[in-house]
Amino acid sequence: GGEAFTAFHEVTGQGTIESIVAPLMQEAIGDSEASMDGLRNVIMMKGAAILPKLLPTLLEKPISAANARSLACLTSVAKDVMSEDLTSVLIDLVAALNEEEEGSETAKVIRESAES
Repeated sequence: GGEAFTAFHEVTGQGTIESIVAPLMQEAIGDSEASMDGLRNVIMMKGAAILPKLLPTLLEKPISAANARSLACLTSVAKDVMSEDLTSVLIDLVAALNEEEEGSETAKVIRESAES
């Protein structure tokens, strides 16, 4: 879990994020619950190093329902690390919500993500 990633990251450095976290995030966005759990564990351990790489990808416009769902999951475990980015994340989510058709699945997920 997260402890193994932390040890590996300390030995291998920043390349760990690109080689492990990026594919894990893609699987998590694709609705893999196991990958999302793994990503949550990694974020709990090394959120400060990883979130700056993940947030731009998750906030890429247009924000998809899957990205909004991933943001909600990650913010639930990384609130302390995200405190500096929280305002811009919320602004991006509200802007995305305004662009979505009312009642769409994406609008519903974005609203839920912004509220979490």
